[in-house]
Amino acid sequence: MSRTFISFLGTSDYIECNYVTNDEKLENVRFIQEALTQIYFKEGVKGDRVMIITTQKSMEQNWEDGYFKDSRGVGKIGLKGRLEEAKRSGLISEHVEIENIEINEGANENEIWFIFNSLFNAIQMDDEILFDITHAFRSIPMLAMVILHYSGVLKHTKLKGIYYGAFESIGSPNDVKQLPIEQRNVPIYNLTSFAGLLDWTIAINSFLKHGIGTPINELTETQIRPILKATQGNDKVSLDVRHLSENLYNLTLIIQTSRYIQLVDYDFDGLRDLLNQIEKCVIEPFNPVLKLIPEKIKNFENKNLKNGFHAVQWCMDHDLIQQGYTFLQETLVTLLGYPIYGINILKEYKLRHNITAACNELNKGHIQSREKESNLNETAVDIDPEVAQIISKISPEMCKELFNLSNTRNDINHCGCRPDAINPLKLKKILETRYKNISDYYSDQTFYSGNEIVIEES
Repeated sequence: MSRTFISFLGTSDYIECNYVTNDEKLENVRFIQEALTQIYFKEGVKGDRVMIITTQKSMEQNWEDGYFKDSRGVGKIGLKGRLEEAKRSGLISEHVEIENIEINEGANENEIWFIFNSLFNAIQMDDEILFDITHAFRSIPMLAMVILHYSGVLKHTKLKGIYYGAFESIGSPNDVKQLPIEQRNVPIYNLTSFAGLLDWTIAINSFLKHGIGTPINELTETQIRPILKATQGNDKVSLDVRHLSENLYNLTLIIQTSRYIQLVDYDFDGLRDLLNQIEKCVIEPFNPVLKLIPEKIKNFENKNLKNGFHAVQWCMDHDLIQQGYTFLQETLVTLLGYPIYGINILKEYKLRHNITAACNELNKGHIQSREKESNLNETAVDIDPEVAQIISKISPEMCKELFNLSNTRNDINHCGCRPDAINPLKLKKILETRYKNISDYYSDQTFYSGNEIVIEES
């Protein structure tokens, strides 16, 4: 995979100094771009590029040769010449292409859009990008962050580094000129972790607004893995954070895929214990999320069949409408059948079928009693004896709710390909109404299994 280095060139008369990272020191170079390219592009592959972004003024003064003069009056070599010389001498790989892209001053919105499009169009598919913002002017640093994430989505690029040469940390230009070259040590700051804040912003928003845990889990694993590798897996806080992230991801996946049995069996107490153990996460952006998770899971309980209701509320909060209908219908079947069959109702299809069949017959009986003045016993002559016994034990009101839920759920599952399909805007409102009716009916009833519900993994 090729790499692209993007850097902005200013108009100052840059001074020779030494640029220092944690691992390397590049001595007596005039431009930060020289230092960074020698660090990261000494070895290269075909397709690697160094893109220097200039305005017309900075191109004339610092890209080309001769504008600024040294103490002898001799024109200084510009960045273009110094990069080409570094390439010839082997300090930069021969495979690296050196390019100049000219932009405007960014003095108004139209010019800023021009800069945005110029940079975005210059970035290629699947590039690994290194970004230098040392001499980026006006709104460029902010714009750069947007472009990096925008290209990441549309061009599948990966950010490998953001760098800043902190020349001002050793003094003003006049002060630095008075220093001997061996004292002109300018630190290069790696700001890549701050760029990750945007990734965390998107990930946290996905969790809080849409109930999706995948991005947080992926980011956590990316940042935890090096810590665990360095400590040979002995960093307890990191292990706890990884476990917490995986648990959150599993919970969101259970709800997204409408896994009612796994939701009842989910260890919410264990999740709360993990949250209590982690006072402060090693991943700084994750810390605010830790304070929000307890509120999102406050109603869920271990081994509680009414977790299905809380899942419905979660689904409505995150616009998971189809999953909401599924959870509500299957939770209602479970609660109707629990007083009759106990916890077996949760997993045995025949028992669930009996409850549904009984509700169907009960609804038919109500319809016929109104239309033909017949009673339930007369309409139930040919039905299964076990189903007939169930009819007298279940709530007609909740059976009607189940019938209505089934009808609406079928409308969704068949993509509305039937007469009188429901308008999509109404589906959430109908779900909210059905949820309130059913959850209010069972509000003072307890449905709880003290036995472990074994989940069969495929």
